[in-house]
Amino acid sequence: MCHHFACWCKQILLALEKTVIFKVTSCKTNQNSTLYLAPAGYKMRVIGLTGGIASGKTLATDAFKSLGVPIIDADCIAKSLMETNPSLKQLIIDHFGETITNDQNTINRQALANIIFSQPNERLWLNQLLHPMIRKSMIEQIDIAKKSNSSPYCLCVIPDRKSVV
Repeated sequence: MCHHFACWCKQILLALEKTVIFKVTSCKTNQNSTLYLAPAGYKMRVIGLTGGIASGKTLATDAFKSLGVPIIDADCIAKSLMETNPSLKQLIIDHFGETITNDQNTINRQALANIIFSQPNERLWLNQLLHPMIRKSMIEQIDIAKKSNSSPYCLCVIPDRKSVV
């Protein structure tokens, strides 16, 4: 992890007295990520991090995680939902066909990605199915983080709208 980036994350955590929007550009890909910081007055601040593929979200997430900030990642939640919810998994397989499954009868995320990123209507279908469940899970995890009082902040990582699964 870049030392300067870790310092930048610490500065963000210290600057949370007002609503702030930070734009960050990845050194490697020149892609943008955006941090949305909640306004003052919350017992625990919820920081939203968005960005497209290869925009530096993982670098930011790792830096905040190293500072003890709880991470709530929409992509991880989506993956977990598809792996642990049998009725959801079957609904997705029924819609897209057996070609998206692998030998272990789990969803092959690469095969699914190939479909949804080449067919916008299929991505829309999947997003409409998953997003309410992801939002519910994120809210539940935020509540758990608030109750734990382990950190004055938590980071919600959400892909850019153009790259959402």
